[in-house]
Amino acid sequence: MSQTTTRPSSGVRYAVEHAEGAQGEDILYRGFAYLPAAALPLEVRVGASGAAVAQLDARTMPEGAGDVAEMQREAAALLKMAVKAAGVAGRPPPRRVVRWRA
Repeated sequence: MSQTTTRPSSGVRYAVEHAEGAQGEDILYRGFAYLPAAALPLEVRVGASGAAVAQLDARTMPEGAGDVAEMQREAAALLKMAVKAAGVAGRPPPRRVVRWRA
C-alpha cells in the first residue's frame, strides 16, 4: 500500500476546491499547484461560457522547476473539463478537484 503525500515526487499535483467570491455565473476554485519543492497558490475561474483562466503565484517557485504559463494552461484545462463533464451529466460543479500531471 502506498502512502499519499501532498507534494509529488515528480511533476505537478493540482488540488483546488470550489470557493466563494465568484462574480456573476463564474465558478471560482482556489488551491495549490504542488511541485516536489514548492506549493504554489492557484486560482482558477470558469466562466458561464465555459472559458477557464488560471492564475498561479510563482513567487516561491524554485528556478528551473517548470513553466508557469504551461502550468496555468494545464490547470485551466483540467477545471474546464471537470466543470463541463459535471454539467453534461446534470450534476453541479465538483467541490474539489485533484489531478497529477507529469
